[in-house]
Amino acid sequence: MKNILQSINKFFAVLFPFYVIIRGVKVYYNSMDRMVAAYLWKFGWLEGYEMSLFYSCLKPGQIMLDIGANMGVYSLTASNIIGDAGKIIAFEPDDDNFKVLKKNILKNEFKNIDPVPYAVSDKEETIFFETHSLNSGNHQIRKEKTEHGQTSIQAICLDNFLPENQKVDIIKIDIQGAEFYAFSGMKKLLSNNPNVIIFSEYWTTGLRNLGIEPSLYIDLLKSFDFYIYKIDTKNRKLIKLSYEEINNNPEYERNYLNFILTKGDLNFLK
Repeated sequence: MKNILQSINKFFAVLFPFYVIIRGVKVYYNSMDRMVAAYLWKFGWLEGYEMSLFYSCLKPGQIMLDIGANMGVYSLTASNIIGDAGKIIAFEPDDDNFKVLKKNILKNEFKNIDPVPYAVSDKEETIFFETHSLNSGNHQIRKEKTEHGQTSIQAICLDNFLPENQKVDIIKIDIQGAEFYAFSGMKKLLSNNPNVIIFSEYWTTGLRNLGIEPSLYIDLLKSFDFYIYKIDTKNRKLIKLSYEEINNNPEYERNYLNFILTKGDLNFLK
């Protein structure tokens, strides 16, 4: 059944091989669900407030990491703002998504986006990738092989993959609970870039699917001395939270918490 659903999802995109223009950028898609997501992004119905905050943080010449780039919406729409003096490194381990990411970069003739076909984790190793039948934005890594349909992928650690003195200004990371591993593998990078601004999330289900207690993820973020700002989409405002407010909070057990991490203030966004 899973394979049938995936085939229908991809076949639909073959019937409608178009693109969506988002902020002046052509975004091609590779499946029905990505087409729907692209139109939701276009009209600001998906992550509209979050993306407006994201664009407000961008400046010409910045270095951006897009971890879990998928088909590249964040990288593509950031490219013109960052410009040729800057660079975007976009990580996407899924083969289908990576192909459409490269296509989108090529079709828009962007020279400042470097696509990388690896998962970002805490070490260099072969791990496993479990795909979602009808939501290619919800693929998840697994450290151990299971009975579910999986493919082997290569994972890297940012502290080893990037140059030791790599400058980074902004990070967007959305990898369905594997953020714990990614942050564990970029401790030197974060220490060397105290002014970095990070857009990420807290999803307890995704963490537990990987055998990670959510409190461990929160403790790891706390160890970096970041301030954490909740992105309140409903009221379109940022709310500064303590780490104690996040731990064992029933609201975040039920829903995602999208947030911004920074060691400075975000007054320019208010």
